[in-house]
Amino acid sequence: LEKNKRAVTNFTDFYSSLNIITPEIFSRLIDDKNFTFGVYSSIENGGFLLLTTKFLEKTYAELLAWEKSSMASDLIPILNPKTPTEGTLKTAFIDELIKNINTRILKDQKGEVYMLYAFLDKDVLVMAGNRPTFLEILRRYNTPKPIK
Repeated sequence: LEKNKRAVTNFTDFYSSLNIITPEIFSRLIDDKNFTFGVYSSIENGGFLLLTTKFLEKTYAELLAWEKSSMASDLIPILNPKTPTEGTLKTAFIDELIKNINTRILKDQKGEVYMLYAFLDKDVLVMAGNRPTFLEILRRYNTPKPIK
């Protein structure tokens, strides 16, 4: 590793290294050591974050507040390779049901998705840069694990 570089070992290090300012309460509601960041490569590449929350209701309230401030401008650059317009960054998230999962989604005026998030269960929050990535995370999450 280069001098002054350090490994990202928890969610706090992750968002700090990317200069993302999450709401303070949101940061405390996320299990700092149990997160995954990745990129799903398919026809449309997209990043994703899997986070474990300690309190679903409080986390959801913090997410709604973050939407109104800087969530789109903070997360779209790491989740979606497309650059949104300034107008898209100011667009409100909307509710949408995807595969029977209540989802918050940010689209531009043409209907193109730039970001979405949902709780897969009471503990797991997924944030994705596009619909194909979200659907693949959902498919893998719901795939039964083999019995050993």
